Amino acid sequence: MANWRPCGYGIIIGDIVRWTEPVWIDTEKGKIEAGMRRVTAKVIALSKMGADMSVTNCVVLSPAGAAPIGKLKRGSEIRRKPRMLYASMAERLPWGGKNGESDRALAVSRFLRIKP
Repeated sequence: MANWRPCGYGIIIGDIVRWTEPVWIDTEKGKIEAGMRRVTAKVIALSKMGADMSVTNCVVLSPAGAAPIGKLKRGSEIRRKPRMLYASMAERLPWGGKNGESDRALAVSRFLRIKP
């Protein structure tokens, strides 16, 4: 079993992130929560609008009502805001390999960033 780590706002391109999110549906009376799903995705781009990700897995956890909850298709691209990932207590998978986490630490180091 993988040892997931909390990531908060600290995600970078190449991270594999998972989180649990509510699924909402529109009704005549307004929006209601239809259930929860756990999404696992790989970060492919970061921008001011949010993190663009490619879905690797989606599991429906708890359908609350009679309406079916849509699963996200594997390979589909989604965008989530960093504050949503932070609020849902997103976790990231540690980078693998001999120097996995140390390579990730170099990727996020402020000392190695290229200044414009």
